[in-house]
Amino acid sequence: MLKNILYIIFLSIILSSCNTDTPELPDILVDEVVHLSNPSNIRLQSPGGWAYISGGIRGIIIYRVTDVKFKAYERSCPHLSPNDCTFLDVENDIKVICRCDQTEFLLVTGEPLNGAPLGLKEYRTYYNAEFQTVNIYN
Repeated sequence: MLKNILYIIFLSIILSSCNTDTPELPDILVDEVVHLSNPSNIRLQSPGGWAYISGGIRGIIIYRVTDVKFKAYERSCPHLSPNDCTFLDVENDIKVICRCDQTEFLLVTGEPLNGAPLGLKEYRTYYNAEFQTVNIYN
C-alpha cells in the first residue's frame, strides 16, 4: 500500500514537472563556419554588424559584438513551437522581432524586451582571427 502511494506521488511530480506553457525548441546539431572575407558577410567586418546564415532550425543570426566577440542566435522564435511564421527578423540593427506576435528581443544580448518568457536561443561561437572565420556550434 505504501509502495503504491509513493509511486503515485512520484508519478504526479514527474508529470507536473513536464507541464510547461513555453514550448522548447528542438535541439539539433549546429556546426557552421562563417568566413568573414565572404562578400555576403561584409556587415560582419565591424562591431554592430549582423548577418543571416543557414543552419539551426530556421537559420542563424550572427552578430559582431566587439572586434573579437560574436553572438549567434537561432532564428526561430524561442517562445513558440516552430511553424510557418516563427521566424525572427533583425530590425534597425538593434532588436530582433518575431513575425508571429511581434515579440521583441535585444540583438546585443538576446534578452526579451516584451512578452516572451525567455530570451533567444544562443549558440556558442569561436572567432579565429588568423583565418577570419567564426565557428558556430552547440
